[in-house]
Amino acid sequence: MKNSMISSEFWVKTHFTLLLILVLNSVAKNIWNVGLIYEIEFVFDLVLIVTGWSLFWNFFKQVSKWKYYFGTYVLGSLVAVVALVFRGIVGALVLSFLLYPFYPDTLAWKKDNFRIYEPYQGMMQSCCVYTVAETKWVCFEKRYDTFMSEGIIDLTTLELKDFEDRIEVFYHLKNVPDKKKDILMK
Repeated sequence: MKNSMISSEFWVKTHFTLLLILVLNSVAKNIWNVGLIYEIEFVFDLVLIVTGWSLFWNFFKQVSKWKYYFGTYVLGSLVAVVALVFRGIVGALVLSFLLYPFYPDTLAWKKDNFRIYEPYQGMMQSCCVYTVAETKWVCFEKRYDTFMSEGIIDLTTLELKDFEDRIEVFYHLKNVPDKKKDILMK
């Protein structure tokens, strides 16, 4: 019984440490445009959800306020599954709302220290929005400006030039021979 309580304490501390890290990461991303690279953030999100599920079952039979908190992870997951099953506009809206904090941006292009993401904007996202990020200190990235192209970019033609005060992005759109250019300020 003592081992069960120690492991339970450990997982509660792990869960809330991850939650604190993810909240601080979100704040840092919104204020300073610096945060964890998406691979690490996604793993932390998944571990947070899994620990929420397992701790719910651990506290399920006990009279404790924790089972209600951890129950939100189970309830959120079940609502997401029901929304997936029923699809439709209501299901898509529910999924978009529930998955927004956990859904990572899609990595579209990566070369050296630079990455270009297609940011997740929910169910009604517009086409051809890209965000440029630069990897710093191995596990962090600095996000620069977002740009919108007039169509889908042929990522094999994408070139990025880094200057002290700006980043220039050159690309071709699919089925369009003209080269396009966007300038993003640092």
